[in-house]
Amino acid sequence: GLQSNDSHVDVAAAASLQPGSSRWAALQCCLPTLLPSGSLSAEASAASAALVSSSCWAGLSKLGRRRPLESPDSPVLVKRESSERVLSRHSHQAEWSPTLLMYDTALDPPRTAAAASASVANTSAADGSNIASESAAGSAGAGVQLRRGQHIPLNGQGLERVENEHFVGHLVMMHRPPEDGMPCPHSSYFATRTRRWELRMQGKFRRKPNGKLYVGVVLQDFDYSEPLSWFSTMLGGLSLAPLERLLGAELHFTFGDRCQAALREDAELAHIVGELAVFDQLIVTPAGDEPPPLCGDFTGLGITRAGAADAAAWTTATRTLAASIDCEQTYTFCFWSASRFIDLLGDRLVNLIPLMPAVSMTHNILGPWPPHFVLYCLQDEEEEREVARQDDGAAAGNEQESTAGGTHSEPRPEGSAQKHVECRKSYYVDLMVCSDRTAKFAALCDRYELLDARLHDSAE
Repeated sequence: GLQSNDSHVDVAAAASLQPGSSRWAALQCCLPTLLPSGSLSAEASAASAALVSSSCWAGLSKLGRRRPLESPDSPVLVKRESSERVLSRHSHQAEWSPTLLMYDTALDPPRTAAAASASVANTSAADGSNIASESAAGSAGAGVQLRRGQHIPLNGQGLERVENEHFVGHLVMMHRPPEDGMPCPHSSYFATRTRRWELRMQGKFRRKPNGKLYVGVVLQDFDYSEPLSWFSTMLGGLSLAPLERLLGAELHFTFGDRCQAALREDAELAHIVGELAVFDQLIVTPAGDEPPPLCGDFTGLGITRAGAADAAAWTTATRTLAASIDCEQTYTFCFWSASRFIDLLGDRLVNLIPLMPAVSMTHNILGPWPPHFVLYCLQDEEEEREVARQDDGAAAGNEQESTAGGTHSEPRPEGSAQKHVECRKSYYVDLMVCSDRTAKFAALCDRYELLDARLHDSAE
């Protein structure tokens, strides 16, 4: 009744599985929950042993089986098993297969690069690569705070609510039907447009930004303990130029700090972001007026990239809007231009350069970890140091200026780009996006408490 999750069975790894070993004992604990009766005997054949090799252990983890070293009433375990059921239900209830599974995760801050790598290592241990490490991870798991993720269904009606301490509103991801005749509530909208998908979000800022706003993609769950591959470096150089030409906006791009560098306090997560000029349309609704329906026709509303004289004019217009953001007006942001290159349902980057074949995002870039579409404010380093000095002075109870050395980041060299570190970010929107065909369900549930959507049918 057991089958390996991989087509390749690692017989060499299976050969090291000896009766009396820690992994053998762990398997003896968990297999009775999978088999009607009995357990593996010491005289199991090589073929049977192969089924409980590292490959099979990973398969058991993806099926969501309880880790044998965790208490059945552990709060983390209860939330994990609930998330597995929720994730499975959301996948099965979707109208399309494959489909996109999306969750608003802005309620809780993302991990640092070091924490993300440590979590990946613990997940690998749970998959069977190191039972001793799993024991340590399981012991510490009771204190782990899972990030909450509220479901945002694909092709919703704009009623799904996003809310955190910085922003409150609604979000919708509209997607063209992958094949003619497939159900889609937005078919008429896409009938006259070539874009694959369009992301819209609308709401009010609860806190006025105290720095520059950035929008784009951040890899919050990636394994930063691994060095950067040559292919990733090459692909990054190829993909950035066409995106910047298409958007007419300068992008901040990095694969993130790796290995030992990822352990520093100022380590960066991998990201590709730009200012509000990355958006294709922005609408400002004055306080007291009714904002347009989120899934309605936005033709002629607000400002658009297509309506700007050139890229410089669009950048100027969006920077002017960003500087005037307040907590009274309602803001609507639309993004679709990158859908020319990003096939979310197909898990591919396409049309990057002429004659270049499509590139799998999962296999060549992301691994099994989903990207996060984000809108955040990055506090300026000088402003942060000034606030820190004021706080230090107040705490000391005197007017002597405190230095920022050691505790706070050092001034960066003249002309260098400001690092987008997590401690300086305030997330307004943080949407985790993954395909149900490529997502590593068990690993996601080790990190997130996945919840149903929050619906709200009236304007804020």
